[in-house]
Amino acid sequence: MDKTIKLLALCIVFEIISVHTYADTSKNKIQFGIKGGINTSTTLVSLSEYHPESYAKYNIEYKYNAGFNVGMIVEFPMTKTLSIQPELVFSVKGMRDEIFTLLNSPPTSGINTWELHAISKVSLYYIELPLYFKFSFDFNNSNKLIAGIGPYLAYGISGKMNSEFVISSSDKHWIGEKDVFNENDIKFNESTWLTSMNVASWIREPYWKKTVKRFDGGFSSFIGYEIHKNWIITANYDLGLINFLNSAEAWDGKVDGSMYNRTFSITLGYKF
Repeated sequence: MDKTIKLLALCIVFEIISVHTYADTSKNKIQFGIKGGINTSTTLVSLSEYHPESYAKYNIEYKYNAGFNVGMIVEFPMTKTLSIQPELVFSVKGMRDEIFTLLNSPPTSGINTWELHAISKVSLYYIELPLYFKFSFDFNNSNKLIAGIGPYLAYGISGKMNSEFVISSSDKHWIGEKDVFNENDIKFNESTWLTSMNVASWIREPYWKKTVKRFDGGFSSFIGYEIHKNWIITANYDLGLINFLNSAEAWDGKVDGSMYNRTFSITLGYKF
């Protein structure tokens, strides 16, 4: 992770130096703007098994989570077609997952199979600094096709996981919450679990027993349309390259894994 952060930071420093060097001679007008839009995001997750000797079967589907973004734009024209565009953005990312787990006991135990249904929603709140190489192509009159690519760094200021548990052999319905950036357990509305079993310990889900790291980063890209030199609409994609999942200790040993953000967004902006 440290090497990735250093590489992304180096790319950002290089772009900043390029802007500073050109700013002394450029006669093109620097433009400021605002932007906002909707996110749909998920995480690419890889986990080691919690219980390699157990009778648990897992079927996990990570789904996209809805969020939003809002921020500021500064555009430094370098040539007629090339600009450098740093942004400061507040962005809500995360994921949703729905888990069906069959807890099978050995035939000799006489215990029936239990079915666990768990639904979770994770919201991660980031302050992001993307820095784009932006390319503009005249389309007609004052309209342009635009595209950009560049590194981004982000810092998580807050993160919450909300969960629901339903077990087929019980009339209990558990609702829990966890701060994913802090070392704490999920707090449920019911303190009593099934006899001798903490159901949460059976879930192969990255947020149960771990904290996540606040730093994120990767590369961001966009393609869009600029209308009358002021209005901008873009489709953006963020490719996270930093593994922001910490290792954790489970009852049967150390649990390792990796987790990377993936975000698609549609934004509308206005340049002054």
